[in-house]
Amino acid sequence: MSNFDRWISWWVQECEPPLQINITVREWVMSRAENPFEGARFVPGFDDLLFAAIPGTLNEAGQVVTCTYRVFRADWTVYCSMIGTASWPV
Repeated sequence: MSNFDRWISWWVQECEPPLQINITVREWVMSRAENPFEGARFVPGFDDLLFAAIPGTLNEAGQVVTCTYRVFRADWTVYCSMIGTASWPV
């Protein structure tokens, strides 16, 4: 797992999420170590880039927390490319 802390810090500073959403995102990030592909889809045109809308993060404004990350299969490194908030549906 790499670069997730940096993106979580940026996302928290920019979006000021409620505590429960912050916890949900952190738990979801930790689950990437167990199964990085669960609930994510490959970005067309990329062999190792995945995109996921993080379950349990949809807010009243119709926004959901998303994550784009790479899985390097040679050593199963999971590298975060971005965590952000997007309008639903994504």
